[in-house]
Amino acid sequence: MALLLTASPAGASRPPPTVTGAATDIGPTSAVLHGTVFPSDCPSGELPAFLYGPTDRYGETVYAPRVFPTGPTPVSVRVSGLTPATTYHVRLTATDTCGSTGQIDDVVFTTAPAPPSTAPPATDPAARAPVVSRVDASAVDGSSAVLGAVIDLRGCPDAHTNVRFGLRSDDDRSWPGPATEVDGHTTGTQIVRVRVASLLPAVRYRVQAAASNACGAATGIEGTFLTDGASGEPDPPWRAGLAALAIGTVGGAILVIRRRSRPSGVAAD
Repeated sequence: MALLLTASPAGASRPPPTVTGAATDIGPTSAVLHGTVFPSDCPSGELPAFLYGPTDRYGETVYAPRVFPTGPTPVSVRVSGLTPATTYHVRLTATDTCGSTGQIDDVVFTTAPAPPSTAPPATDPAARAPVVSRVDASAVDGSSAVLGAVIDLRGCPDAHTNVRFGLRSDDDRSWPGPATEVDGHTTGTQIVRVRVASLLPAVRYRVQAAASNACGAATGIEGTFLTDGASGEPDPPWRAGLAALAIGTVGGAILVIRRRSRPSGVAAD
């Protein structure tokens, strides 16, 4: 490799010499470059620069702070954005107002391999957690509705996926909604529907579906529906207790869930 020196003004001191050292703290994408700058008679001090790249043509330059050495002075910089498992060439130069030096002591180092991916493999059960993609209500009257949700089971090996609907009225009366269960041997996207009774007339409800199994849990977006006007019943049915009959269909089968009633005297949340 040819050594190129810039011309120095008349009477100027010799160009400042440098020595490139070995790189340390080498990771997959970063390393610390080292070198030594020797004294120069030039009063402006010396500006060290590390040239580095995957060949001895370098291509990248990073500067260290200016130094005013009275003896051999170590300098170092950290570089990042390197490519894992790649050999790099490094050369340290220094410049001052009296001249510059080009060193031929090329030093090489190799970055570490990239760490293994932390993404779960396709066979990891967590990669197949259920997804709730939609929730709605149909067949709505003054005291009941059919709640529906679209569940993507994603082939979880667990035998059962639990699906629960949560209900809350606009005045913040809320209670656990009905629950149903999807057969774990069923795969792909399934539509689950349950009927809830004893709702209040002329009330807007918010409904949300959640699904869980051994592969994980997911909650869908919230939907709303409005029950029909006054039903003529003398007392709101939630005061006497909530009863819900859950009916779901999966692959043509009918799922019937036990009726659950709020104990007498317990107010809504």
